[in-house]
Amino acid sequence: MSSITPPPTLSSWSAAFFTKLHRYRALVKRRWYVPLLTLSVGLCIQAYRFAQIQPTYISSGKLIVSPRMFLPENAVVSDESVNFIGTQLELMQSAEVRSRARARVQALKPNLVPIPVALSAYQQPRTSIFTLQASGSEPNYTQAFLDAVMEEYISRRKETRSEKSQSALLTIKEQVDKSEKEINQVDEEMLSFQKENNVIFMEEQGNKNATYLINLSKQLDDLNTEFQLLSKLTLDQNIERRSTNTSKPQTTTKNPATTNTAEKRTPDSEEIKAAAGDLLSPESEYRNSNQQIQLLLLQRDELSQYLKPKHPKIIALNAEIQRQQTLLDMFKKQSIEQLNNRREGLRLQIQNLQELIKSEEVKALDVNRRMADYQRMKSKRQRLQAFYERLVSSVQSVDLSQNIDQEMISIMEHPGLAQPVHVGMSGMLLNGFLLGLLAGVGILFLLDRIDDRINSFTELRDHFEEPVLGQIPMDPTLARKKGGPSLLVQDDRRHVYAESFRNVRSSLLFMAIDGTRPKTLLITSAIPNEGKSTFASNLAITMAFAGSRVLLVDADLRRGRIHDAFSVSNQRGLSDVLSNQMNWRDAIQESAAYHFHIIPRGPTPPNPGELFLSSLVPSIFQEMRDEYDYVVVDSAPILATDDTASLAPKLDGTIFLMRTSYTSARLSRNAMDLLYQRQVNILGLVMNFVDTNLPEYYYYQYKEYYNRGAKAS
Repeated sequence: MSSITPPPTLSSWSAAFFTKLHRYRALVKRRWYVPLLTLSVGLCIQAYRFAQIQPTYISSGKLIVSPRMFLPENAVVSDESVNFIGTQLELMQSAEVRSRARARVQALKPNLVPIPVALSAYQQPRTSIFTLQASGSEPNYTQAFLDAVMEEYISRRKETRSEKSQSALLTIKEQVDKSEKEINQVDEEMLSFQKENNVIFMEEQGNKNATYLINLSKQLDDLNTEFQLLSKLTLDQNIERRSTNTSKPQTTTKNPATTNTAEKRTPDSEEIKAAAGDLLSPESEYRNSNQQIQLLLLQRDELSQYLKPKHPKIIALNAEIQRQQTLLDMFKKQSIEQLNNRREGLRLQIQNLQELIKSEEVKALDVNRRMADYQRMKSKRQRLQAFYERLVSSVQSVDLSQNIDQEMISIMEHPGLAQPVHVGMSGMLLNGFLLGLLAGVGILFLLDRIDDRINSFTELRDHFEEPVLGQIPMDPTLARKKGGPSLLVQDDRRHVYAESFRNVRSSLLFMAIDGTRPKTLLITSAIPNEGKSTFASNLAITMAFAGSRVLLVDADLRRGRIHDAFSVSNQRGLSDVLSNQMNWRDAIQESAAYHFHIIPRGPTPPNPGELFLSSLVPSIFQEMRDEYDYVVVDSAPILATDDTASLAPKLDGTIFLMRTSYTSARLSRNAMDLLYQRQVNILGLVMNFVDTNLPEYYYYQYKEYYNRGAKAS
């Protein structure tokens, strides 16, 4: 069996979140005294601890970073690094400065008893001022200790500067001595070199050798060019070239600077020309013979035009041409031999010049090497001398820096008399507050884990699988009558409250049931004070408003109060019927206001549990079922008595009521298990006293829908 439950208006995760939030809020409202108590205890404990703490005395002083005159000599020692501020703060609070300060106080003021002193230092914002604070349990020692710290800090800085200057001075002097030795060694090497070599003569000789090698190279190039040209030209081309060069005027230009040396070591150009003139005669005869032959041939051609070949003139010309041809061959052979001889002469001259150039190059390289060695020694001497002079200047700068006091940090304010302060009061109270709050939250969380009362529809579905027939809101405007429930009326203005009962009625009407629909309905719960009587009464009223014939029966024979709610007599009732003292029809009373019938509980019997086990009970309720559309039966709590567990199996169905934030899930499950053991038909669950502020209570979200005064949209 199941019921149609309207879908929630929020997503599952958001509904679960807000449900949890509502649960914790309700827990805080119920247990507000728990965090208040833990907060009070935490604050009281911290206040007591603070009262037991000895007073702390604080003394403060100030140091200032003074401007200093920047001299070239001061560049030797400088502590103005990027981390200057942080370095000085650490030095002020260092163990060495503290130890020296304690020794200073012990020496200057032996009557003061040493005590632990806390020291702190910080830089004033946007200033060059350091503030030092000392805190201790005795004012005089605290003040003296802070003053000693400031003095020892400045002394430590001065010692550091002096140590650095002395160390730098020793290092520089060692370098000076080393440089002097190196300079003396280089001087000895240069002196030894000058003794072995005439530097001035080597420079002049190097220049002459360079000029001489240039001239030799030029002559070698000319001879190579001439040799290559003779190798490529034919005899006729060579004779023609030489005749052309011979016809040009010959000029000779000599370099005055190199005349003596060149003329002594190479052949004169005039001699070469004279030799060439002697060799030129065969070539000249060869050219003349060739020209003579050409003339003779021309004459023969002219005479042949009118003379026959046998003519004596023609024969004489042929003989002359033959003689000239013989001479031409002879001169040609001589010219070829002369050309070959000239080529061989040029080759020998080229070979001689090459050997001479190699010899001169060896001499020039030797001179250049010795001059390069001398220049290296000279340059090294100059570098060492410059370095030595810088070192000497540095020694003088360090000496001057030691004599000039350029300390940057000085005491601006000496420590004043230590004043008592209560340090940490706010912090201790804050800790007490936080610890108390944490303890309170922890206790509330533990109570929430132990507490299994149902607070929302989501928790109900998590704990129980039975269908939910409806949710009855807890309306704060309900005007409860003294001694009885608050009943619905026709056109009740508590729209949300009334609509929730209509929802339960609809769930009963349209639930999926095989067979006959239940007409006798038992209203019960696990424990007392869950609103069973109010729910049963208003459910009966809601069914009656729908036109059904309804009978409301008060089956709580011990504490039933239905008669008070409807203002009817309790002189006779269900107890009389079950005792077989009257017919059930005679016990019926009619409610004039609601137009349905009521059977009150009647006088309290001594044995109500046995009455429900009577054999009359099934027949009585069967007769009621036949005459009425619905029989609504209010009953006692299941776990309080055995009455309800004995009556429930004899009725068509049971509606199990659970009060929000009141009913234990464990007790409710035990009660329903007891009913299941007796074959009771549990139709479903109803949540009573539901907080309308819960996000999953859907009817309350649309409460403006029930306002008749609202305009239709």
